Amino acid sequence: LQEVKNFSKKFNNNTVSVQIRSWNDDPIKQKLFNIEDFYNLMNSMVDNNFFVTADTPEIIEKMKEKYGDRIITRENYKETMGHRGRGQKQGVIDAMIDLLLLSKNKTLIGTYVSTFSEMSWWFSNCKQKTYIL
Repeated sequence: LQEVKNFSKKFNNNTVSVQIRSWNDDPIKQKLFNIEDFYNLMNSMVDNNFFVTADTPEIIEKMKEKYGDRIITRENYKETMGHRGRGQKQGVIDAMIDLLLLSKNKTLIGTYVSTFSEMSWWFSNCKQKTYIL
């Protein structure tokens, strides 16, 4: 909780939470994912910056290439996204930190059929303006 409190100081009123689940481990759900949908919505938010979490570090790298310093991520995202087993203690802790951070902003861009997006909304006390792509 202290890490969430400290990190969330990087957010401001224009920060939008973005949770991207590319479903790279699920060939059926992967057909539902299109990163262009995220780009299109984020492109329309010209005055915003974005706290981004994803299921792979490659997605974060794409976002950083496209949006530069408008992207906020936890510094250890390469270790925490897609490389550490969900059943390992530190992997679960890192996921929970990301989940709580996603809930701290007024707006959420989430992924269709992702319970991670849904839980962010719940942890925001159901107050986030939410886009599901």
